[in-house]
Amino acid sequence: MVTPAGTVNIYKLGTNHAWTDTGTVVDTRGASTGDALFSGGKLYIASRTGGTSGAVKVYKFSYSTSTKKYTPDPAFTTKTFSGGGTESATIDRDSMGALWVTFTRGSAVYVSNTTNAAQTTWSSPFRITGADTSVSTDDISAVIAFDGNKIGVLWSDQASNAMRFAYHVDGTASTAWKLEDVLTGTGIADDHINIKSMTGDSAGRIYAAVKTSKTGATDPIIYVVTRGVNGTWTSRQTATVADKLTRPQLALDSINQTVYIMQSTELGGTVYYKSAPMSNTPQFATTGKGATFIAAAGAKINNVSTTKDPVTPSTGLVAIASDEFTHTYYHAEMALNGAATPGDTTAPPAPVATPPGGTYASTQSVTLASEAGATIRYTIGTAPADPTPTSGSVYGGPITVSSSQSIKAIAIDAAGNVSPVARANYTISAGSSTSTIILNPVADTMAKQGTPATNYAGTSPLQADSRDVSTSSTSAIHSYLRFTIPSLTAGQTITGASLSLKAVNGTPDGPAIYRTATGWTDTSVNWNAKPARSGDVAIGNFGSVALARVQTAVTGVTGAGDISFELAPESTDGMDFVSGDSTSADADKPQLILTITGS
Repeated sequence: MVTPAGTVNIYKLGTNHAWTDTGTVVDTRGASTGDALFSGGKLYIASRTGGTSGAVKVYKFSYSTSTKKYTPDPAFTTKTFSGGGTESATIDRDSMGALWVTFTRGSAVYVSNTTNAAQTTWSSPFRITGADTSVSTDDISAVIAFDGNKIGVLWSDQASNAMRFAYHVDGTASTAWKLEDVLTGTGIADDHINIKSMTGDSAGRIYAAVKTSKTGATDPIIYVVTRGVNGTWTSRQTATVADKLTRPQLALDSINQTVYIMQSTELGGTVYYKSAPMSNTPQFATTGKGATFIAAAGAKINNVSTTKDPVTPSTGLVAIASDEFTHTYYHAEMALNGAATPGDTTAPPAPVATPPGGTYASTQSVTLASEAGATIRYTIGTAPADPTPTSGSVYGGPITVSSSQSIKAIAIDAAGNVSPVARANYTISAGSSTSTIILNPVADTMAKQGTPATNYAGTSPLQADSRDVSTSSTSAIHSYLRFTIPSLTAGQTITGASLSLKAVNGTPDGPAIYRTATGWTDTSVNWNAKPARSGDVAIGNFGSVALARVQTAVTGVTGAGDISFELAPESTDGMDFVSGDSTSADADKPQLILTITGS
């Protein structure tokens, strides 16, 4: 927020429902506006000003749990995109840790991204290859990370009467973009965009609120557009020109599976909201202002804003707006269904199915387990829908699987936090003496020699890069995977095992695989505390790796219990692969594939 002294500072909303200045200055340009992103434990802000002398600046802050304050990150150099101002700038971070910024300048859409792990080197701003990025001086763009491994850019194109979108797969060439038209038609575009995605949404959807330039009283003025996982865009009108609404903002309730849209009165007045169940086309009321969210007697409130992150019963829905005529901020807080225990925002682990998915010769009795006290909901069928906190069957005991089916399950804890969706695929092949079990890791992480005390729990993708630990390289990266092999029935033996990974970049010489000690967790590993190897002989090796799922045999896997692997690089052309902590489907995560012989 802008301080009385004219700087833009970080403020804190307290439990007393009041804002206090933390004293941390973001931008000394009081006329700047920004886009804030909290990711990977850091706060990033893209701040912009207009005019020919304006510029976009990117800042990075670290949080201290002792002082309860953000401070500028000492390892990050503020990035300035000089050469003129812009109406809007947004920022996001991809699955490989790169930052992406987009803005319009000189009637064109530009994108820039960081090109090194420290996020200190940036590409020169570029125009998306093959796209119509020539726009009017009044157009804007917005960037979004989505579907676990993609970066998308949405922009208005009033010059061509269209809303356009392009996306880039993380780790591919900066010139590799897929192009899509969101909306086309006379007056369909205007310079109002708010775009959101939800981590863990198995449909990989994007939601955006956009404004049109239409003028007829019954014409649509605000749309919510949704991109499904198949790349199809749908739209739903949420207001007409006669409703006189503007500056839309979205919020996604990940627990109650609800989409909220907030819209301000043109020229200032009141902030209204509507809600709809989350779907490929949320069914908002198409006319009318909706319910009041922020209002004050005599105030002309406009420019509502809210968080990028999904909201939950733990956070509630908080939005802030301003009266530009009296230079006053206003905010409102709304409790969401299933209000949680204050402070608990940790999702429970995804349910674990026993026996795990695989090929079996007879009917299986499957149990599901998560953290103590959590409610588990599941769906079952040949192509079941994802369960939600309000849909699917409540798990109460073993599930009988007598034919080839899949089980999907989530866990909801007492605070209302919801786990990722777990999936187990079962193939029942009567009379078969050979079966296959596919296991996802119960823990995976990596360790970097260049940052020996840093833990990388929750990171995706994982890496095996540079040279082995026996060399003098200071930048080696090793990855670790731990699986739990279930108990076998009498007469069954493991007769084959392989490790399967989905690579997100290729290499002519992939990493070697070693057995390690198993007594570690995602949060206990760094370069100084790596799992010890169980021997000096590799038990497997990834040779030439394509940009696809790759598989190699591993030896010495003979019985039930925990088993742990180290992926040690053998060349300076490293391998990156989707981790078990990715929001991607289980089919994209690491797999230990076991061949079981016997009945």
